[in-house]
Amino acid sequence: MNNIFKLIAGIVVIFLVIILFAFASKNSQTASGSIKIGVITPLSGSMSYWGLPSTNGMKLAVEEINNAGGISNKKLELVVEDSKGDVAEGANAANKLINIDKVFTIITDLTSVSNAVLPFTEKAQMPAIFNAADSNIALQSKFAFKTFYDAKKECKNLADYAVNVIGMKKIGLLLPTTMPYSQTCISGVKEVTSNTVDLSYQFLSGDYKTILLKAKQAKVDGMVWLGFPFETDVLNKQKQELGIKIPLLCGYKEECISDTAKKTVSNDYLNGTISFDFQDISSSAFGKKYLALYPDTSTEDIVPAAFGYDEVMTIASALKKDSNLDKTTFFEELKNVKNYSTAIGSSGFDSNRILNINTRLLKYNNGNWDLITK
Repeated sequence: MNNIFKLIAGIVVIFLVIILFAFASKNSQTASGSIKIGVITPLSGSMSYWGLPSTNGMKLAVEEINNAGGISNKKLELVVEDSKGDVAEGANAANKLINIDKVFTIITDLTSVSNAVLPFTEKAQMPAIFNAADSNIALQSKFAFKTFYDAKKECKNLADYAVNVIGMKKIGLLLPTTMPYSQTCISGVKEVTSNTVDLSYQFLSGDYKTILLKAKQAKVDGMVWLGFPFETDVLNKQKQELGIKIPLLCGYKEECISDTAKKTVSNDYLNGTISFDFQDISSSAFGKKYLALYPDTSTEDIVPAAFGYDEVMTIASALKKDSNLDKTTFFEELKNVKNYSTAIGSSGFDSNRILNINTRLLKYNNGNWDLITK
């Protein structure tokens, strides 16, 4: 009899433990009164130029939201993981955030890392935001929402202006072979012209002279380029060393010509650069507030900070109609989010869950960026 009693008592205890565990898991977001947003971004390494200000922009958004009462009386909480710009680190971070930290959603920076994180959010059926130049991110998973610029659209616009407005005949495709946005950009250019020259290079090689000489020999009129400021600092310097003045067709402007390039490269080799760009962030309400908080910030910092801010604001706006933290409801609300506080002039997501961003074309001339199209 005692053995039967002990068996029943043991079963009851196990049953209670299971219930308590399930309850704790279900309420992992609310037990501390917070809603956890996971962030996977490069805080160290060469890509930290993006991750550090991006995180600062997110923190500013969280502060504004929490100071205004939070979401349904719950505070937003960022759980930030350093991807170091590495796909393996990004995958490990996604596993931790989803399975250990039990975050409600995730924001991931960089195209390559986003591709590594995507299978984890897909398996968890977690609506998540990916700051990536490749729009295929959103097309590969119904739960993915893509921010940042659309490489295909922007490269097509650059090529269209270069060929059909100012009459360039031959376009060089100066893009890294291993980066996923390269092929997307190339497809956009080739919708405008087939008269292109392959100027592909190995990412982080640091030596563009052979490619630049190839461009000169092929008599290209302009070179379409997407990448990072630490690349163009070297690229623009090597153009000057070789005496090559072929203009870049690139974006966005802080990545085309950095503060460093303005100090170290003659305008003779920077003039004529054409860039797609976002709205004037520095003079916006967000920009003024951010620059007051971080007065020593560089021009390269303001764009990632603005994207980080907008990404948190879109999440917060969707959560306002999802007080029960139901992922299905959150997914639907995020698809339809509108009228939130924006630093970059974004206006919610399109039908493919790609952020709507109005860009413009600028041309560099003796230290200034002149507006050429709105």
